[in-house]
Amino acid sequence: MKKLFFVLTALFLLGCTIPQEVEDAIPTVIITPFPTSAPTPVPDIRVAEKQAIEFEEPLIVKEKDGKQFIVSDSELSYSQSPDLISSIDFPEFNSTLERNLKISGSEMVVGVFYNGEAKAYPVRILNWHEVVNDNFRGEKIVVVYSPLTFAAAAFKRASLDFGVSGKFYLNTPLLYDRQTQSLWHSWTGFAIQGQYSGDSLESIPVFVGSFGEWNATHPDTKVLDAPRGTRAKPYNTYPYGNYNSSERLLFPSLSIDQRLRAKEPVLGVGLNGYYKAYKISTMPNALNDELAGTNLVLLKNPVNNETRLFDRRDYLFFANETGLFDSQTFSQWNFDGSINSTRRSNLRSAKLDEVPSIRLYWFAWSQFHAKTGLER
Repeated sequence: MKKLFFVLTALFLLGCTIPQEVEDAIPTVIITPFPTSAPTPVPDIRVAEKQAIEFEEPLIVKEKDGKQFIVSDSELSYSQSPDLISSIDFPEFNSTLERNLKISGSEMVVGVFYNGEAKAYPVRILNWHEVVNDNFRGEKIVVVYSPLTFAAAAFKRASLDFGVSGKFYLNTPLLYDRQTQSLWHSWTGFAIQGQYSGDSLESIPVFVGSFGEWNATHPDTKVLDAPRGTRAKPYNTYPYGNYNSSERLLFPSLSIDQRLRAKEPVLGVGLNGYYKAYKISTMPNALNDELAGTNLVLLKNPVNNETRLFDRRDYLFFANETGLFDSQTFSQWNFDGSINSTRRSNLRSAKLDEVPSIRLYWFAWSQFHAKTGLER
């Protein structure tokens, strides 16, 4: 190669034409530019629009003829006698082997993890009973599900035992406690009549989704077994016909908020007297928000669409095809609020605090919280 270079140089200096055979011998040289790093993509950070949400005044306890109430009898609707829908008061649970034979991964359940114990309650059973008086390692809990409002909740019940009252307020079924006969709103745990009027039960987070998803994170979970004998029901059928697929309500109402269709599923949250709902079907996988001075992030798992709210501290989150990240440290997070991977030593065991929220139909949320904000 060096010899060829000198020949070419000499010919060039002498002004000679390069012979064809020499020209053909010159190798083709392709110059490749130095590799450069691709620019880091700008995170697509989704932030909810600020809304002027009105403060919701606390409900006032009244008294008449020695009876305490927030909602009067004239404001209630009646469909049946107390306990016509029978609560499950002595729940039985399947062993691991029985569980695997009796429940499929796709079956919808309400999951509760509390006091170091995990339990799953199949929705097909809850559809027929609505209330389960349970305990988690000695602490009494009530699990509530309403097939009419699509709402699932769990509360600490202290020494109270709950049943289905047969009464409704704003198309939401009411519970009653058997000790004092007080009436309780089923998905807020708020007492609206009786001795406990104005009191609220302490809520416990619940999972609503497929058993496979629940079992993946709680492999030792117990599963509620269906009652046997005279209390058995046709658990593979839905007790209210085509109710879920229509827009009709159990009781006619003129006060449905028209911003969404009545049975649109939303995620509702309340903080310090301010309330907001998120239309689940249109939410991104990460939405940063603020309500009543608390920085929130709504996270929707792209695998199963499970939607939850967390206190995001001072972070801003974004999601893309590779996962969930914060824009300050670019650490990767899981959709349950736990850290996945990070270079920051102070974040290696980090977990965001979950903010209590509830998934339910829009009509139920907006009728009870008429001043609610809405993200859609």
